[in-house]
Amino acid sequence: MRHMVWSILVVGIFGFIAVGCSEDSTTQDPTPTEFTVTITNVSQKGTLDVTRADGIVPLSGGAYAVYTGNNPMFTVGGMADAGMELIAEDGAAQTTVDNLATIERVSESGSFVGEANGGAILPSAMVSFKVIAFPGDRLQFATMFVQSNDWFYAFEGNGIDLFNGDTPISGDVTSSLRLYDAGTEEDTAPGTGPDQKPA
Repeated sequence: MRHMVWSILVVGIFGFIAVGCSEDSTTQDPTPTEFTVTITNVSQKGTLDVTRADGIVPLSGGAYAVYTGNNPMFTVGGMADAGMELIAEDGAAQTTVDNLATIERVSESGSFVGEANGGAILPSAMVSFKVIAFPGDRLQFATMFVQSNDWFYAFEGNGIDLFNGDTPISGDVTSSLRLYDAGTEEDTAPGTGPDQKPA
């Protein structure tokens, strides 16, 4: 059975994905830039009109990658691999992190977790991680929309470019996020059904 990754409705769970940078511009050669990526969960009670978990939308810990070329984590319309299935269904990122470490064009990869039980990122919580990148590099990450069967947030398509030419980007990049359906489980409405992780 083929499991396809599809983009679905964008839901306002993120207050902002802030990408900040600092760089050493003392030379003409491309220099590494350090980016701080901050993910904030702005869901609250009643974000979903359900009783489960008071309608909040926890986010899972997730995986990230800095790379060149195409998105190394998934292809929209393509099959979800075992790693993305684990993120989308269970919020488990280690398989994807391990896979990313074997891809030559991925210069950095890792995981991020929240402080709640199981590494969840709960309402009002934020998590940050730092990456080093050069002009031409892109960023992608994935985190589970926990009140679902197999949905996850990620940047659209091939991720976001971390530079505009040689200038590092900075600021709120939430508008580049999409909510994807990994297609690995039959969906029930968010916050319902016996097979979603909170149940």
